[in-house]
Amino acid sequence: MFPLGKFCLAVMLLLLVPGCAHSPVSTTQPHNHSSNPIVPWLHGKPILLWFASVHCPISNRLTPTMLTLAHDYREHVQFYIVYPNPQETEAEIHHHLREFKITLPHLRDPHLALARWSRVKVTPEVALYDPQGALIYHGRINDRFLALGQARPAPTTHELRDALDALLQGQSPQISHAPAVGCYISGIE
Repeated sequence: MFPLGKFCLAVMLLLLVPGCAHSPVSTTQPHNHSSNPIVPWLHGKPILLWFASVHCPISNRLTPTMLTLAHDYREHVQFYIVYPNPQETEAEIHHHLREFKITLPHLRDPHLALARWSRVKVTPEVALYDPQGALIYHGRINDRFLALGQARPAPTTHELRDALDALLQGQSPQISHAPAVGCYISGIE
């Protein structure tokens, strides 16, 4: 059975992006670059886009952290996992979702419309939008990874959690961007 949430998301994407009827979980480059593609999904809640990759080890290692955050903030923030790499197939994505027990709504962004709009460059990276669709934080989840192949046993800062807490307290996050370490998204300048 097709869940109602995915059905609504599919309808919104079809209304938002002409020509994506072939796949309800794909996004394409909007024709009007000045219109915010996040706005149709808001429904009075903040939106968090988590950009992930099937093949990125850093992305996969931070998946449990992201699932914990999605659980902790589920009443107040709508989380989406976004797969921006066009070479990742639907079969690989569905396998990834099953393997990591990810039940969040997922999107494919093969034309990088959401990635560009969200100012992300690597996976994993996140973009947090307020209920009006303004980007208030983008960047890393925490500082666990110092560089490719170099990680701390545990993070010392939690930029995403701090941004979520600030947003829910009606404040702006102290940090609006923190550079992420991860696998570069193919096609992003």
